[in-house]
Amino acid sequence: MRIAAARIIALALTAGPLFTACIEDPPNGRPDPDAARSLRDARITDGRAVDGRVVDARRPDPDVRPPDIALPHVNRPDGTLPDGTVPDGTLPDATLPDASLPDGEPLDLLPPDLFDGGPPDALRDAAEPLDGGEGEGEGEGEGEGEGEGPGCRPDDSDLDLCRTACAWFGACAAMRDLCPGLDADGAALWGAECVDACLDQPVLGRLICGQVTCEATVDLVSGTNADFDAACRARPPVCEAGEDTAPLGRVVLPGRPGPATIIQRLEIPRTLDAAAAFGCGAHGLVGDNGGTGLGALLDIAGYDTHAAVTPDADGLRALPLVMEFEGWSPGETGDGAGRMALGHYLGASGPDGILADPAVVDALGRPINRWPDARVECGALSTGPAPHRLILPPAFLDGLPGAIDLSATEVHGAARVDDDGVYIDRGVLTGYLTRDAMLALVLETRRLCDGAAPPEECDGWQQLIAGPDEPEDIARLLMDIIGGPDARIDADGQPAACEDDCDAVSVCFGFDAAPGPWAGVELPPLPDGPDCRPGADQCLGACRWLAQCAAADEACPAVGPAEARAVDESCRLTCAEQPALAAIVCAHDACEQTMGFIRAASADFDAMCIEGPLEPDPEPDPDPEPDPDPDPACDADDDTDPLPGIIRPAVHIDRLEIPATPEAATRLGCDAAGLVGLNRGTGFSGLFGLMAIDLPERAVGGPDGTGTRAALEFEGWAPGQTGAEAQFILYQLLARPAPAGADGPLEVVGPPRGEWPDARAACSRLQSGRAPLLFELPSGPDDFPFELPLTAAEVTGALRVADDGLYVEGAIIGYLERAALEGMVGQWQAVCAAAVRPPDCDAIGQFVAGDPRDVAEAIMAPLLRGYDARIADGRAVECGDDCDAISVCFGYSARPTTLVDP
Repeated sequence: MRIAAARIIALALTAGPLFTACIEDPPNGRPDPDAARSLRDARITDGRAVDGRVVDARRPDPDVRPPDIALPHVNRPDGTLPDGTVPDGTLPDATLPDASLPDGEPLDLLPPDLFDGGPPDALRDAAEPLDGGEGEGEGEGEGEGEGEGPGCRPDDSDLDLCRTACAWFGACAAMRDLCPGLDADGAALWGAECVDACLDQPVLGRLICGQVTCEATVDLVSGTNADFDAACRARPPVCEAGEDTAPLGRVVLPGRPGPATIIQRLEIPRTLDAAAAFGCGAHGLVGDNGGTGLGALLDIAGYDTHAAVTPDADGLRALPLVMEFEGWSPGETGDGAGRMALGHYLGASGPDGILADPAVVDALGRPINRWPDARVECGALSTGPAPHRLILPPAFLDGLPGAIDLSATEVHGAARVDDDGVYIDRGVLTGYLTRDAMLALVLETRRLCDGAAPPEECDGWQQLIAGPDEPEDIARLLMDIIGGPDARIDADGQPAACEDDCDAVSVCFGFDAAPGPWAGVELPPLPDGPDCRPGADQCLGACRWLAQCAAADEACPAVGPAEARAVDESCRLTCAEQPALAAIVCAHDACEQTMGFIRAASADFDAMCIEGPLEPDPEPDPDPEPDPDPDPACDADDDTDPLPGIIRPAVHIDRLEIPATPEAATRLGCDAAGLVGLNRGTGFSGLFGLMAIDLPERAVGGPDGTGTRAALEFEGWAPGQTGAEAQFILYQLLARPAPAGADGPLEVVGPPRGEWPDARAACSRLQSGRAPLLFELPSGPDDFPFELPLTAAEVTGALRVADDGLYVEGAIIGYLERAALEGMVGQWQAVCAAAVRPPDCDAIGQFVAGDPRDVAEAIMAPLLRGYDARIADGRAVECGDDCDAISVCFGYSARPTTLVDP
């Protein structure tokens, strides 16, 4: 299966395939300019798409399950914040009461082997994403390292941005090593299609502008456009019977991207005959030395590479080396797996197996040594060229530097599969040691040997590195000792034959590999905060930090290294469209802040932390049982007890929650209340988290019983009546402790916020009908005012009558219409423009500046997860493209109180 840089996962922050395709079989990889709009038809709606089909966030395609994770969209209409920062992007306690389960309620977690032998297609780590050359060892060769990228400028118009981005994409597509199926004309046509698509939606250009390597750019588009991917890569040869490998068994470690194999033999040829026997020259190695160079260097040092990779009596290796196939899933043959990536790790041998050395992985556990274009076609392993940092463990080198940078390395060999895993027979790793790399090795060796505590091995190297000779002269001498330069690395990092301009020595290793005790990768420790230095890519720093936090957070047990990488990639795609997300996260300095904000704002991400990737929705029952009678007659035991001698029955709310996840919505009774909308009332959890509103304290009153509270009054329920017998009007009110004190009655504040004349209590269940509700949070002088005008609001819940009055536990549901959302924005703008304004305006005011309609549509509606219902004839109905309201749900419990008028 293909590696897809932009494939969005079920455990991380969704954005999906960016390009839809219309071509079945482009000739020579060229789109038909008359019939195809492969890239031109691209659409992103709210940054969401799944399984190759673009999906409006308000209405999932009926054949595709809803997207799994959606990051909050919090940017201004122009995609920026005024100063690029949020003055206070923190959460006070990094937790929200609505995102937690009640004390004692268990969490049903998925088992640790989530993927039964390996992560699904969409979880696979893709090409090195966007950061280009972050880790050591990246820096040479096409598609890797310190490429400069398209060269887009911040002040480019959409047209200039699209032209620049797509010219880069077209040039990358023309590189035969990356797209062997395209010639220059075919690549140019795809580049032209890219311009049309980008002009329709410039976010596509911004995503390409975020790449710094051709390999990442091609992987981005290949992973989102099946036609381009098929055109780009040459069709694999048809294997004769018996040539393909056997299907891969279930040998992939949970959470890993594919099977691993351990190096069992590692040799460097000392003679041209040995190099020929190894097969060093069979795959295009350039150079008269035939790859024998490093043999002489290691002979001088007295190193035996084969002994180092051979297990000792305890099964331990001095030089544990592991190759891992990223993208080869159980059940696939090598040919069927298609394009993969091959990671190379130095490990540490221990009782539980080989664990990757932190020196050879980046902050998210990705190998710094990686061949992104690997294939096992008809049993033959091959890779494209890539830079490689040959790292040897310090103990093996007795303290001398153990990193040798090689250019344009490739891996070839015969691959086979049995029940234990993948084997590589007669493998070769070829590459080139440049003069600059040798100079770096000399400088590091001289630094160590001239230090206060030089390694013992310096005694053997002093003759070469000591003395007055310049390091450049020593590097040239060493290059001559190991055979002399016999190749040239050109400006694109590719090897070429040479005469007087040789600057590199050809290198070859022969190896065999077999399945072994691979234990995986342990993530490096967390940094002190996101790396959001001025001038750096803020999205890169924010998303890297989010992914690291997710993997480290004990509250996210379903996120490991593989999932963290996918979180990082998906976050970057979302952040490219919504850069204000980075401004918020970059203001954090603790994982608790970041995880609290994201988990509160994204129900899917929160659920993923606990449960892992969402499983596809089950097939509907073709013959479902008929629904039971929706309003069965109540049994005698179902009615409430008679109301005691209370003249004005009322309750005050002592618990108020807004759900952050679909599971929380079910637990709080939102579904039972008949809520309509895909978001299931979860949208406002992110807003409360962003505004740092303590919902329980604002709605229930302070911890000492003081403060304004929300209350419900049952007017007309007479003493002696059961719920089924009573006829009453339900009012939602605000009340505050009367002057008699906190333990006394509550004094009504102002008129009712909601009135339901058709309320009733049937079968011990409160039902209210539909009515407008002004959901208002009490506010003090320093509190940000919050009034939520809801349409078609209903109050439901389980009702109980006790000696001291009524008890209710249920849900309040309603819908915020588009016009009401615009009105809220206008009210907030007025509050923040006043001479005396709440402190929250410092953060919130930046998000509500501008035309209220634009702010409501471009910022607030996406932040609230989008319109997911439609109001028709005063009631909420399901919607498609005509959604105009946002579902809202509050879970509550209430206990008896006494109300008095002021």
